[in-house]
Amino acid sequence: MERETLAERVKDNLYEMARSGRWLGGVTPLGFVAKAQEVHRDDKKRNYYLITVKGNKRVDLKAFRQQNDTRPLTFASDQDLMDILGLIPGAVTPLGLFNDREHKVTFWLDKSFLDASGLIGVHPNDNTATVWLKTQDLLRLLEENGTQITLFEA
Repeated sequence: MERETLAERVKDNLYEMARSGRWLGGVTPLGFVAKAQEVHRDDKKRNYYLITVKGNKRVDLKAFRQQNDTRPLTFASDQDLMDILGLIPGAVTPLGLFNDREHKVTFWLDKSFLDASGLIGVHPNDNTATVWLKTQDLLRLLEENGTQITLFEA
């Protein structure tokens, strides 16, 4: 009986980590799709980039910089995230781009989200839930909002 209780606690913990966006890598448990979303800042020009790739991919920022002709990138500060997107670290989501009234952030999306099911899981500006959208619908909404979007191969 103790083994069942321990297994249930571990399972519940993994479920909560995946649900809240705190899954740390490897195969995502319980059918969740891991994703990486990061806001980076170009220090000199103060350009911002929300880079979204699938969880099984990594973004080499040096290669990204060279391929896309940007200056060196750093993570946006907590204050910049709040001021521009109205988000806290750990809750970064493409839906936060609707809060970017001055359109300071360029959305970079990995083309692989358009393959297969064409679905993308995003936080509704809070990392306690995930909303599943068709990637094309998300892109259409962001375009209507005036967000600059760039598709790239990660």
